[in-house]
Amino acid sequence: MGVVKRGEESSSQEIFVVTGARLAFFGRPAIETLKIVEKVNAVEAEEVKEKFPNLFKGLGKLDGPDYLIKLKPDAKPHVIGTPRRVPVPLLSKVKEELSRMEQMQNYF
Repeated sequence: MGVVKRGEESSSQEIFVVTGARLAFFGRPAIETLKIVEKVNAVEAEEVKEKFPNLFKGLGKLDGPDYLIKLKPDAKPHVIGTPRRVPVPLLSKVKEELSRMEQMQNYF
């Protein structure tokens, strides 16, 4: 065990020495105790919601004329990443929800 300090804060932690390491690494308990990074559990946005009430209604569907996106004739779809797999026990519920969203015209 050793004591790590930062300013007025100190924390007793198990310390490991790694040959060739050039930087010191702290675990989550030390980071929280020394207040290197503080955890934010929630953000209060009431003031913003009151100031811009129209931004926080519904699903965010834009009203007005349709927008046309023009693509080059030889454009090919490209996705970085892979689609998420749906566990078999949840498949019917996911299909129902997608169908419901499609009927509401919620396309994401």
